[in-house]
Amino acid sequence: MTGDLISADFSSPEFTPKGKGKQFSKKAQSVLALASEESRRVGSDHVGSDHLLLALLAYGEGSGFMALSSAGLTAEVVRARITAIGSAAEVASNGYGPSMRNILRLSSLYAETLRDPEIEPEHFVLGLLDKVDGPAMSLFRHFAVDTERVKTSLLQTMSHKSP
Repeated sequence: MTGDLISADFSSPEFTPKGKGKQFSKKAQSVLALASEESRRVGSDHVGSDHLLLALLAYGEGSGFMALSSAGLTAEVVRARITAIGSAAEVASNGYGPSMRNILRLSSLYAETLRDPEIEPEHFVLGLLDKVDGPAMSLFRHFAVDTERVKTSLLQTMSHKSP
């Protein structure tokens, strides 16, 4: 099962993802590093789906970013909201909270389903949009993001990419 193939190590200042099935692309690794930085910036002891959402917006490129920004999200407004309300407390024995671990699992499944060779930032966005509940979904609700519309639009964009 793909979800069991992704783990994280939180023994150093970095949250280091390790993919044993699908590998993370360089872009995806950059986004995960940004998520770790955002987590530390707000004083959280774990990386949650809210930090990943913020990292994707801060990264600022790709079709996933475009889909999120077309829904009206910016790194500044999301960061301000997380700062105002705090990050949801999650049990995170390895650095990634349950919401983040679920997003990584879903991202790997999307990459596999779409037959992409690596997990890309766009797969993270699809995973975030698929999540039933969690910190990122709370942010989507707060900002009135139509997650189904954004997901459909992103999937259409991804299906038109060149092989």
